[in-house]
Amino acid sequence: MRRKCTLILFAFLLLNVFSTNAFGQGLNLRKTTVLPKAVKNFLNSKEGKKYSEAQFVDAINKSASAPKYAPSNLEFTTVLNEDFSKWTAGSEGNYDTEDVSLNPSKLSSLMNYPGDWSGLYTYQAGGMMYLGSDLVNGPGYLKSPAIDLRGKQGLYRIKLRARTDNPNNTQQMLQIFSFNEASTSIISAEAKQFDSNWTDLEWTFAGGAEQTSIMLYGNSGDIYVDDFTVESVTYPLNSPAITSVTLADVDKVKVEWTAVDGATSYYVYVLDSEDNSLLDEQTVTDTETFLNFIPKGDNYYHIYVIAKDGENESYPTAWWGQLEPESIATPVALPATNISDNGFTANWEKATNASQYILAVTQEHVATSDNETFTIFDDDFSSLNDADMNNPAIVAQLGYCDKYFKRGGWYGDLIAGFSGMIALTNIYADAGLPGSLTSPKMNLGVGDRKVNISGFTASMVDDAVLSIALVKNNQVVDEETVNVSTSGGTFEVELSGGSDDSQIYMSIADASPDGDFIFLDNMKITCTMNKGEIIKLPYTTYYVPYTETSHNVEMPFTGEDKAYYNVQGYFSDEMKSDVSNDITVSRATGIAELSDAAEKASVTLTEGGVAISNPKAAKIYIYSINGSMVAKDLTGTPHTTVALPAGSYIVRVGNDIFKIMR
Repeated sequence: MRRKCTLILFAFLLLNVFSTNAFGQGLNLRKTTVLPKAVKNFLNSKEGKKYSEAQFVDAINKSASAPKYAPSNLEFTTVLNEDFSKWTAGSEGNYDTEDVSLNPSKLSSLMNYPGDWSGLYTYQAGGMMYLGSDLVNGPGYLKSPAIDLRGKQGLYRIKLRARTDNPNNTQQMLQIFSFNEASTSIISAEAKQFDSNWTDLEWTFAGGAEQTSIMLYGNSGDIYVDDFTVESVTYPLNSPAITSVTLADVDKVKVEWTAVDGATSYYVYVLDSEDNSLLDEQTVTDTETFLNFIPKGDNYYHIYVIAKDGENESYPTAWWGQLEPESIATPVALPATNISDNGFTANWEKATNASQYILAVTQEHVATSDNETFTIFDDDFSSLNDADMNNPAIVAQLGYCDKYFKRGGWYGDLIAGFSGMIALTNIYADAGLPGSLTSPKMNLGVGDRKVNISGFTASMVDDAVLSIALVKNNQVVDEETVNVSTSGGTFEVELSGGSDDSQIYMSIADASPDGDFIFLDNMKITCTMNKGEIIKLPYTTYYVPYTETSHNVEMPFTGEDKAYYNVQGYFSDEMKSDVSNDITVSRATGIAELSDAAEKASVTLTEGGVAISNPKAAKIYIYSINGSMVAKDLTGTPHTTVALPAGSYIVRVGNDIFKIMR
């Protein structure tokens, strides 16, 4: 039973940390994209059918990190004051059993503020209100009539007291929704937490309209509410309007806003919506500034601007969204330096808007003797040592494992990792995610055409079977199975029939029908080679900070070995540059070869630009020194001239690179 519970917990964690999944739900813990069941129930109600799920998502996200403080010198006018003095039936701890929301006219007659009130599961409780709940229809709510909350600045404050009466849920949430009844839109949404003790709660929102209604929504129900007031508030200064938020550079965000009469300075700050951490703050006298931080492509951010004049302040103006460039320039890979028996330094030009560089290195090994043992893969998955059952790493979900594996090019279908191991799972097999691991294509037709795979494996729930196969063109050439137990053990298999473009495919052949995990550790893959035979495969992938344009590659060189590398600018998984040109590195000669056509292609300066000799009809690209493309010729013309103003340029002819200055 303990293993079963652990499996369910782990499966839940896996499902919730995927940024997207195969079920089309778009789950993302960094922002709310899936509404709580309670809100969905409201959307299905008579009151809720006027609104869309997207409106609620947007309102909740925009209010998620709203500032919680207010200056002491606010002007305010009480617009609604409800002490529930007419709710005389029942008592605290023994509420009346009549749901007064079933009789709208009676509900409205019990309220001090005139108009049509509505609700669900609202009960009298001796001078206070009790919001109940139902397993089918969800929690109760109370919704006010439309009230005018425009005031001087459109700012309004909501105050009340609340406590939970649910013995199984001592940490309760009360959600406030504000609606513009004229436009059928949601102005704001924010929840606050409380417990079984009476707690004073307060919300302040912007955007008050002439017909604003307020809803008190019990997220789990069983809530006592009293002393509910709504005030129109006026801050000493008007709020500025944010007019522009742009990514000026990979580590610099430009914010612009309107001037406020009477303001002598502006306080600007940014919060990460993932953990509400302060990333940067600036106090300036102008109406624009730069916030210095490196946005992540899949994160959302809140940026606030407050007008100030000494102790006087405005209500913060908020901007919420993602920050990303329009495009990322393609890096230009440069010849390697510091070539030795143990590796080399890869180099490239800076690419505009790249927050990281993906350096992909390929190894080409030439055997120096017969029956030489070559190591294809050897990994103890130590990069996953910090991940654990409560915070598993998602190594790959229909993607490559390069961030976690020492060797590049391995493709995973729902691969998790923690405690220095990787795990294949079949818990989502019915949804088309069987859990598998596939090697890159490689020439295994060397030596005796056999490959040896060894390591440690264990299952989580029950005995299982691991399949390890040699495949080509998705057809199984040879296959071995490994019996796996919960106590774990080492394994070693040998597969025959290797050839060009062979791949190793690992999957779960048999496991508990309720789902299981097969763990792998200390995995090693080898083959034998004869003298002069060649094997070429992805070596490793580095994720290099944007501040660097070179990286040391540790790779053993023997005999006629070669390495190849290219570079890609990275901002997010969805936004990458094109892959750069390839650079060939040869240990045998001790130099970096641009390509076998380097001697034939040439670039010469002319009076107004450059003349390019292109005997192999390759594509031509010309970049400024900062990485921006300024010209290209894809026609394959053997001789061409390009007009260029004075400056420094990188000219790329196929895989040949020339750096010029005119």
